[in-house]
Amino acid sequence: MNGIHQKTAGLRPIVTVVIPCLNASEYVAAAVESCVGQSYSNLEIVLVDNGSTDGSLRICEELAARYDFVQVLVEDRKGACYARNGGLAISRGEFVVFLDADDLLAEGAIDRLVGALERSPDAIPLSLSYTFEKDPLARRIHFHPLLLWRRGGFRPKTRWLFDHTPPVSCALYRRSDLISVGGFDERLLNRQDIDLFMRVLLRGGTPIYCGAPSLLYRNHPSTDRISRRPRREMVESQAAMLSKLQTLCISTGGERSVELIDALSERAWKWGRELVRVGLIDDAKRYFSLSAEIGGGTAPKGPLWYRFPTWIVGPIWAERAIECLKRRLGYYRN
Repeated sequence: MNGIHQKTAGLRPIVTVVIPCLNASEYVAAAVESCVGQSYSNLEIVLVDNGSTDGSLRICEELAARYDFVQVLVEDRKGACYARNGGLAISRGEFVVFLDADDLLAEGAIDRLVGALERSPDAIPLSLSYTFEKDPLARRIHFHPLLLWRRGGFRPKTRWLFDHTPPVSCALYRRSDLISVGGFDERLLNRQDIDLFMRVLLRGGTPIYCGAPSLLYRNHPSTDRISRRPRREMVESQAAMLSKLQTLCISTGGERSVELIDALSERAWKWGRELVRVGLIDDAKRYFSLSAEIGGGTAPKGPLWYRFPTWIVGPIWAERAIECLKRRLGYYRN
């Protein structure tokens, strides 16, 4: 790569789009073209091949030969976090956007995200996403509680943001912030976007909603999506993330840390309930204990109608009873 994609003579900051790629030969060219077609003036693209075996690397190299603002980094197959950190390390942009190789950037996405930062220098710009299957023109907006921001005046608390963090490709980050927090945690197998966003948020800044969706998420059944892992591995990864963020909150202090600790405790309890429903009882007990440890108490988390039976028979039997009642009432009928 020799240069930066420049459509105008403006002095707007360079934005780097990091695209990890694992066996995405069918999609990666379209992902790059969605970046090339952006109206934003100063752009570089870093393609990170994560050990593909389907010809993706050859396509990436062809794209780099076609566009001098595209470069290719070849990595071992060590997961999405490793690939994204590799791209971040060689990026030159003041700001960074992450895009999966099977997804697309929406028209004008980078202009909107950078514009938000130019208007509010302490902002953390967030957006929504479209979903589609084969035809991007047949896209539909993916519902997300972030839509509440459209009504104006909505300023979410940290615990709300923890539960409703948009996908990693729906945010624009300052490169300096990403480097300061150490980038993605390569030990995590899922929830990496939540972990990264929370660590950046604890540094300061104001999350803002940027209007139209910036991402087109391709819904397809491939088992090679770079971030997919078995449930058992995700259980361990999520527990590690909760404990790590708790430690960070304690060391950081402040209102956001207090809010996030509450969110971590509540989320651990919710994940425990989910594990009961799929029969992973030992893991569920671990999450209930983790919730109590983080929150500094043993009280169950949830509405009163849930807390009452939980106090009486405990979270395992309470969840089983609730599920039994739902089935009897036809809750799961199509």
